[in-house]
Formats: sequence, C-alpha cells, structure tokens
Amino acid sequence: AATLRAAGRTVTVVEAVDRLLGRAVAPVVASHVRQRLEATGVRILTGTSIARLDGENGHVTAAITSSGERLPARMLIVGVGAVPNLELAQAAGLSIANGIR
Repeated sequence: AATLRAAGRTVTVVEAVDRLLGRAVAPVVASHVRQRLEATGVRILTGTSIARLDGENGHVTAAITSSGERLPARMLIVGVGAVPNLELAQAAGLSIANGIR
C-alpha cells in the first residue's frame, strides 16, 4: 500500500477484521502502521470485506464492499494470510495460542 501510494496511486486497504496485521503484530504496532499509512493518504477500511468484483473485458473495474460501497479499481491485490504451523512448537512443549506465545 505504501509503495503504491508513493508512486501516486489511490490506495484503499480493505481488512475483514477490526485492525491491520491482526495475527502478525501487537495492537500498538498495528495502530502505528495504520497511522503512518493514513498520513500518506492510504484509505483503510477495517471490519469490511469485499462482496464482489465488477469487471469489463476481463479486467477488474471495481470492488464492492460488504456495506455496498463501490471502490473503483484498475488493480486488485489480494492477501489471504496464512495459518501458522504449530505442530513442531506444540510437540516441543512451547506455549501456543494463535501462534507461538
């Protein structure tokens, strides 16, 4: 998002959960990242998902959010996340909860 915005693109980040980077960083770090992105002009929608994509001639023209907002688009980047592989940590007796504690 930051790179595209620095290149002059209009950028909207749509995040399904209530904060950015929910599984990757602490809330204070996520808040800082959000503030930095918004300060550059990146629009961030949390607690929102994409309901459908509109297109024309095989190209995306818009993303429609779960609230019905139409976000015009020439490019769409989808990040679906990852599920942590906890088996080794668990077998080693490490404390786990949505990842290694």
